[in-house]
Amino acid sequence: DLHSFPTRRSSDLQLDNNFMLIPKDTHVSVAMFEGEINQHKSMGSTFPLVFLVVGLLTMVTTMIRIINKQRIQIGTMKALGFKDKVLVRHYISYPIVITFLGAMLGAITGPMVLPKLFYPSMSSFYTLPFWDTKADFTSYIVVIFTVFLAAFFSYFTIRKNFRENPAQTLKPKEVKENRASFFEKSFIWKKLGFSTRWNIRDMRRNKLRSLMAILGIMGSVVLTLSSFGIKDALGDITKWQFEDLQNYETKIVFQDKAQDSYKYEMKKKYPSELVQETAIEVQMPKDKKIVPLTVLEEGKYLRLTFDMKKIATLPKEGIAFSRKLAEKYDIKKGDEVKIKSVNEKKAVSVKVNEIIRDPSKQGITISAEEYKKLGFEFLPDYIVTSEILSEKDFKNDENISKVISKQEALKDWNELLKSIKIMNYVLMSGAVFLSLIVLYNLGVLAISEMQIEFATMKVLGFQSSVLKNLLLRQNIFLSILGFLLGIPLGRMLLNIMMQDSENFDMYVNLYPMNLILSYLFVLCVIYVISLIFKFKIKKVNMVSALKSTD
Repeated sequence: DLHSFPTRRSSDLQLDNNFMLIPKDTHVSVAMFEGEINQHKSMGSTFPLVFLVVGLLTMVTTMIRIINKQRIQIGTMKALGFKDKVLVRHYISYPIVITFLGAMLGAITGPMVLPKLFYPSMSSFYTLPFWDTKADFTSYIVVIFTVFLAAFFSYFTIRKNFRENPAQTLKPKEVKENRASFFEKSFIWKKLGFSTRWNIRDMRRNKLRSLMAILGIMGSVVLTLSSFGIKDALGDITKWQFEDLQNYETKIVFQDKAQDSYKYEMKKKYPSELVQETAIEVQMPKDKKIVPLTVLEEGKYLRLTFDMKKIATLPKEGIAFSRKLAEKYDIKKGDEVKIKSVNEKKAVSVKVNEIIRDPSKQGITISAEEYKKLGFEFLPDYIVTSEILSEKDFKNDENISKVISKQEALKDWNELLKSIKIMNYVLMSGAVFLSLIVLYNLGVLAISEMQIEFATMKVLGFQSSVLKNLLLRQNIFLSILGFLLGIPLGRMLLNIMMQDSENFDMYVNLYPMNLILSYLFVLCVIYVISLIFKFKIKKVNMVSALKSTD
């Protein structure tokens, strides 16, 4: 029965020693491809949450600005007899329509555009019958959810404005009066400069705007830190793989028909080590699983590493579990498991003597001597050597399948990581765009809320450049708060993404330079926006702004 064949176990089939039945999900190529899919899913499900929060902030600030700007129109309609619920429905329709159109546009064009950025690099490394994109129904659920959130937050943002009577609404929004706080009565307050005291009072009056500014900067910092962190992690595992673990120049893969005598002759001919890679069934206390197995000869060309990339010694007895595999099945150093060849019925007990870390291969490693002592046959698949060789050196040799240099392996590795790098570039572009939009919106909102203060200060002789610097200092202070709060969130987001990949084991590092670059990025955005607002402050009409104080 063809359909029931995939569910059968090797013990149910009459297979001789020339065949091996491996479940699809444990095949190295399939597991690697599924690992990359999971990595993309992790990034694709984590980062949109940050973009969604930043997008909602943009919508909320836009709604506040629209309501403040149209107070007279709202007051006029209320005076003409329009009910509050009619006006609320009218203004809520704006975020609903805009969000729906934007979300639907993204849901339709996203699958058509973004996957094509990744297909060239992935198709050069993986072979599939076809490469095509399909929109998942969850995309449209996300559209509905996004529209609901936009309407919900917009409603709670604007509802207070419609509780005022028409006479109050017809006037520009009054400046809030705050009582002097304990801090303002202290001796420290008197020593502060005018700009510092003005900014502190303004932030107290406009707590919601200040909070949104902090949240917006936090979102920008989380995205930029995550982007820099992914970039460093990819560079880190490349160095780890090709400098710390692989200490050879050439990998020579044998044909299946190559005899053991030929393989050992090659070992004598070149300074080298023989390696076998296969699959083995591991019977653990809570589970039974077929996992990749690497059998190494004792030597120096293929090394193992502990935590923090410390060079480990291949255990002469027992086996070494990779960290991610050990964590997945709750295996600890000193535990005892049973292993058996996929087609064998008898399993042998073996002790887990080491927990190692490998950036790209999650499985079991064992010495060739221990492997043979346990009753298994050592059948090398390839040999690694410090000699620099090429296909030309084995042109007429029927025992050699392929010859891979370290440079070729590095090229293939970079091609494998290329799709993640492209996604990272998309992430950084999104971070730049959203940061500009959010901070610009908040700046426009600040100017609209502070028109009376700006007009008063201009009447008193303050230059536009001084007012611009007041706003710039406030933004810098809020950016420092948002940056400090965004650092742990950025690290947490990186940890979530790195841990979701079953095949890759990566370190999460936030280097000081990345922190500096992330904050400089935020400062640059703030400074560019402050230059734009310098012209907006110049256009503040002192007469119309001060009319509300009459």
